[in-house]
Amino acid sequence: MRIAFVPPWYGKNIPGGAEAEVRRTAEHLRGAGMPVEVLTTCARDFHSDWGRNYHRAQVTVENSVTVRRFPVRRRKRDAFDAVNWKLMHNQPVTREEERIYVEESIRSPALEQYIAEHSDGYVYVFIPYMFGTTYWGIRACEGKALLIPCLHNEPYARMSVFREMFQQVQKLIFHVEAEQRLANSFYDLPSSRSILLGEGVDTEWDADADDFLKKHSPAAPFILYAGRRSQGKNVDTLVDYFQRYRRSHQREVDLVLIGSGTLENSWTQDSRVHDLGFVSVEDKYNAYAAATVLCQPS
Repeated sequence: MRIAFVPPWYGKNIPGGAEAEVRRTAEHLRGAGMPVEVLTTCARDFHSDWGRNYHRAQVTVENSVTVRRFPVRRRKRDAFDAVNWKLMHNQPVTREEERIYVEESIRSPALEQYIAEHSDGYVYVFIPYMFGTTYWGIRACEGKALLIPCLHNEPYARMSVFREMFQQVQKLIFHVEAEQRLANSFYDLPSSRSILLGEGVDTEWDADADDFLKKHSPAAPFILYAGRRSQGKNVDTLVDYFQRYRRSHQREVDLVLIGSGTLENSWTQDSRVHDLGFVSVEDKYNAYAAATVLCQPS
């Protein structure tokens, strides 16, 4: 029996917490001798067009892990974006709009068919909860799925389609107790289906704080945000709180943002906010070492 991780996209240089988790977990399990594969789409990453194939539909071996990629279908992006905008702005959505959300999310009928036809040959582990690959893949599993939801307190988690999906999985794997409690408050899950497993942490790395300070020159001790720069991650709220803190406390402090994505805000003109964009792994670790505070508002 093989373990198959099913993320919406997969690759070494793809940013994101769930993306890094599935890659490193698969690699470590494979290194320990476990039969592990990754089943994913041909889409490039979160920021790409989810209806466009970037990779070839083929089987490859990436850092000892077998990766099967399946083509995505074309999607009605405008219809999806309209529903997603309402969710991002905490507006109620109808059952029909929920259907549009999962129908027009990233989806691969070929992947779903493969899962259905090989349901006896794999233990399927889906990650994270809110994409079409997870929703439709779990339906293809017929109750044999495991889910690592990476759950947040957000409007998506309150959608009835996901409430129903959480009831369909065999086991739920949580990173921390607070996430497990949140899921129970939303879905009233029996304890027998819930596993508090945690998450791996990379430890084989070094960092040089001085190198980061010399290279990027923040003018003061700084708060660091590392992750996707989007409204869904509350980065705009972090910047707002930072600016209010500086006005009220008159402290010499900077804010450094690293990661992919963009935000359209006036704070880009604030000399105390250093928006460095996507940086190298070396720069990221050096930033951790140099920062006074790491803040993750999501």
